[in-house]
Parts: sequence; C-alpha cells; structure tokens
Amino acid sequence: MNAVKKSTSIAIASKIAAIASLLRSQIPYAQIDFSPWVENDLTLRFEDRHSIDLSVNLPRVSQKLQCRCMLLQVTVPYVDVASPVSVGHLQGDFGGYETAVEVEFSGYGFDGTQQWKFATVNGGQFSGATLPTSDGQQLIEELVQRILELFPSLKIVEIESRKAS
Repeated sequence: MNAVKKSTSIAIASKIAAIASLLRSQIPYAQIDFSPWVENDLTLRFEDRHSIDLSVNLPRVSQKLQCRCMLLQVTVPYVDVASPVSVGHLQGDFGGYETAVEVEFSGYGFDGTQQWKFATVNGGQFSGATLPTSDGQQLIEELVQRILELFPSLKIVEIESRKAS
C-alpha cells in the first residue's frame, strides 16, 4: 500500500519519514515517491494492507545499484488488538503491530523490468538477472538493517496486572 495512505498516526508517519530520511542520507540524488502505486481496480485487488511501499527514483541508471529505480516494501503484519494475544494485549509505539517485519528492495531498469530483488524473507539473498555491485549490495544490506532497527519489539502486557492496579 502506498506509504502516504499508511500515515494514519504520528508513530507510523514518523517511521515512514525516518525511512525516507535514511534513504536520502545514503542516496542523496534519489527522489522518494510515497505513492508508487496507481490506484485503480487492478492494483487495489493486489493491495497488501500490511505493506508500506515507496519508490526510490534515480536520475540515471546507477552503476553501483544496477537499476534506475527501486521499490521498497516494508511489511509489518498487523495484530488485531481487539482479539486476545494469549492472556494479554499488545502495547507499543507502532499501534497494534507485531515484530515480524520484512523488508524487500527490488531494482528496476529504465524499461521497467526487474533487475534484482533482495528480501529478508529469503534469508537476505539477492536474486535476479543483473545484481548490484558488491558495494551496492552492501549499501542495500545496510539500509535493510537500519530500517529493521526502526521497528522495536512490542511488549505484551498482562491484562490481569493492569486490572490489579
């Protein structure tokens, strides 16, 4: 889902802004697009409400990254706080989100074809026809690590302990 649509609270908006700031600090010539998806019937059918998506557009093909633009998808599975999680409920600075965060970068050429992909769900492996250079791969891995650090774990607080106070 477009990052701009996910900015429903200050906590989420600050996470998205921190991701954009991180990207700009490491790739200063990049343009960040907070709404990479055109909203039409086709894209809405494939919409992932757990995903925060933004694109990183480069002014030319990056030799280091071997792409012209990147799609970044940060998936933060939602936990419905109305339903019980064991005997407690979730608290934290990211609302009702749990900690199983996944990050995926995909690099695309000038013609829109996917050149490479890196996803934490695949154990942090690059795949594709044209991979970034070793410096580019290191940059992506560092970005992913820093993005994951933006999502601290949430605490489970026992309902009984709250009732006792």
